[in-house]
Amino acid sequence: LSSFEIKDHIQKGPYKNWGKTKLEYNLVLTTFTTGNYEIPEIKVKYTDADGTEKEAATTGLVLQVESVKSGPEDKDDIRDIKPPLTLPLSFWFWFFTLILPALAAAGYFLYRYLSSKRQEKIMGKPEPSRPPHEVAYERLNKLKELKLIEQEKVKEHYLLLSEIIRSYLEARFEIPVVERTTSEAYAELMDSGKLKRKEVTLVKDFLEECDLVKFAKMIPEYAKTDADYAAGVSIVDLTRFVPPPPEPAATGGAQL
Repeated sequence: LSSFEIKDHIQKGPYKNWGKTKLEYNLVLTTFTTGNYEIPEIKVKYTDADGTEKEAATTGLVLQVESVKSGPEDKDDIRDIKPPLTLPLSFWFWFFTLILPALAAAGYFLYRYLSSKRQEKIMGKPEPSRPPHEVAYERLNKLKELKLIEQEKVKEHYLLLSEIIRSYLEARFEIPVVERTTSEAYAELMDSGKLKRKEVTLVKDFLEECDLVKFAKMIPEYAKTDADYAAGVSIVDLTRFVPPPPEPAATGGAQL
C-alpha cells in the first residue's frame, strides 16, 4: 500500500461466525494522484487442526482514482474571497468597549479635579505680609478639619501634610525643598546651616514617614497618623521666626 496514505486502521475480531473464526481489518486509504493503483493479494499462512501448514490469499484489487468531477455550480477559476461576516453587536459589547472605559476615564478626571480643588483650598497662595509659620498653622488646621483619615483617604492626607511642611520650610528659610526628593531636601537643609542638626533630622524623619505612605502605600495605624501630624506641627514650632525682644529704651539724666 505504498501508493496510499493510511488514514485509519480498524480491527474487528477475531469472532466466530458459522463455525469459522474471522478477523477483519478495515483500512481507510487516501491519495492525491489520479491513475490506476493495484492492491496485490495478501497471503496468510496458517496451520489447520491436523498440524498441516496451509496458505490462503486475498483477491488482488485494481483501483482507478479519478479527479473529482465538476458540478453544475463549479467555476473554472478560483472563487472570489467571501466578504467578512457582520456579527450582531449586543449591548454588553458596547458597554465593555465604549461605555465602561468612558465612565472610568470620567471618574478618574473627576477625582483629580476634586483632589486639586481640595489641595488648592488648603495650599492657596499666602498673603505676602503674613509670616510663613502663621500660614503653615492655618493650613494644618484646615487639613485637620477635612478629616481625611476618617474618610480613609490616608494617602491624600499625607500628601497634603508633606506639602504644607515643605512649603513652610521653603518660605521660612528660602531653600528650594518643595520640588526636591527627601534626600535632596535633607542635603539642602544641612548645607544651608540655617537649621540645627536635630531640627534637620526631625524634618528628614517626618518626610520619610510621609513618603512611606505616599509611595510605598503603607497604611499606618490611627495613632501613628496623629503622631505624624503632631511631628509636622512640631517642625513649625521649633523653626518659626521669633522676633527678638525689644531693647530697653535708654534712660538719661543729669548727674549732680
